[in-house]
Amino acid sequence: MWTWAGWLILLVGVQVSFYLQSPAYLRLGLVELRLSAAETEDLALRIMLLVGRSHVQGARRWRNEGLSRALHVPGIAVAQVAGILEQAKLLAADETEAWLPGRDIDHITLREVLRVVRNPRSTLVDHERAKPLPGVDALRAELQQATDDALRERTLGQLVAAHPE
Repeated sequence: MWTWAGWLILLVGVQVSFYLQSPAYLRLGLVELRLSAAETEDLALRIMLLVGRSHVQGARRWRNEGLSRALHVPGIAVAQVAGILEQAKLLAADETEAWLPGRDIDHITLREVLRVVRNPRSTLVDHERAKPLPGVDALRAELQQATDDALRERTLGQLVAAHPE
């Protein structure tokens, strides 16, 4: 009985400690996080802007918790999007788990950021074997072309320079 009570106290203490250190996880409760495509793109651009800006200004580097507080989004959303950006080598984590650009911000195009978060590598759908539908495929190509035309070769460096505060 004493062993059971001891373990119960330990496990409850660990859980309370976790939520005190990571309060962003409390915001979701038991609801699964589902970001829309637009929310994912927006969050990715915001993360890249803040990380790029702090890098240029030599300010303190951002971590997931700080990004979560600054952007008013759940920490798990920041972690998911930052993970996608890290996989694409647009972000890199230093030894303290703080974010910095994966390469020179003048060589990171905004078009690349959007393409990465629009098309994260999924193992659930085999896109190569998906049935082509000419109407949908043409529309997707048209939408991609419109995005490419709007962004042209704009870089993260240009975005940071245009919005330094």
